[in-house]
Amino acid sequence: MAIVSSIQAGRTDRGDRMFMTMLARHCELVFDLDAMALLQEADAEDMTPLQPTTEDERQHTPGIEKDWNESWYFDFVDQEQGVAGWVRMGLVPNRDGNWYHATLTRDGKPTIVISEFLAPQPQDNLHLHTDNVDATHQVMKPLEQFRLTLKGRGHYHNNQAFFDASEEATTLGLDLSFATDGVPYRYRITTRYEIPCKVSGTVTLDDGSIITLHDVPGQRDHSFGVRDWWSMDWVWASFHLDNGQHFHATDLRLPEVPRIGMGYSQRGGSACEIEKLSCAETKDVAGLVTSMTMMVKLHGSDEDILVKVTPKSHTALKLPSPDTRVALFDRAWAEVELQTGERGVGWFEWNHNPTVGGELVTD
Repeated sequence: MAIVSSIQAGRTDRGDRMFMTMLARHCELVFDLDAMALLQEADAEDMTPLQPTTEDERQHTPGIEKDWNESWYFDFVDQEQGVAGWVRMGLVPNRDGNWYHATLTRDGKPTIVISEFLAPQPQDNLHLHTDNVDATHQVMKPLEQFRLTLKGRGHYHNNQAFFDASEEATTLGLDLSFATDGVPYRYRITTRYEIPCKVSGTVTLDDGSIITLHDVPGQRDHSFGVRDWWSMDWVWASFHLDNGQHFHATDLRLPEVPRIGMGYSQRGGSACEIEKLSCAETKDVAGLVTSMTMMVKLHGSDEDILVKVTPKSHTALKLPSPDTRVALFDRAWAEVELQTGERGVGWFEWNHNPTVGGELVTD
């Protein structure tokens, strides 16, 4: 009652207080009745990470909830060439319009952003066509190989903290292949999976020049279910060390609830889930993250892993809701360094809702 109804009902401050009170009382009842004693004892040693199936790669039947959505996300970093980018297609069948975003950053050059919030439903093979976007997203071999293409028109993004499509128009072309470079991981508490990848292909710029990528680090993920971008804050991280180790982590920040940390690390085909996670970021006056430290404790380990995150280039967006709320969504590629000296690169995102989260921490 406290969970399903809160998802379907229109959100108000009074409703938030009511549902959180109901949830707290349900939890108290569980303890009062010693209901946990009725459950079979869990095998504390069995923390085998879950994996998606090949069926999970398909497009899913939408739920009836207004915030139900399904998304496909891809990113890469070519540190040697100073090029990084990400692509996301998000279907929101019970609202007006779907989302599509593609970004590219280059050292010393303005960022390129293609942004659509009212895209139509894609055709077969997730082929999306609008006045400014012609993009395909195709599973070549389930859980092993994915290809995306794009011919699109967008804008440079250099002068403002958050993209507003006010700068010079430009074009961007992508033809990228994402080859699995590890174990596909499915989350336990949400319908989502992530796959570390080696990314190869081409990036075509407005002047016709072509950047070629070959086995650079990246990842792809697929998420489906109710997702409310405006009711909570979070930090999401995906980074890849030079030694071949991959990390995915999420620090979920719901109002008046202790933070929830989750994710995993993997290397050499073996994955280990995160037992404890804390993230502390510093932001400038515009709301962009300038630095972050992460403390990661893996299951079965007695040691915390300290990760220093240094953002190199931002692709920040303002995400509008149908009821006029706006989430400040900062995504950046960054360099990382562990206390052991290991280094790597990856993409990070910080979703912040000024009416939900706390005050900004500024330099």
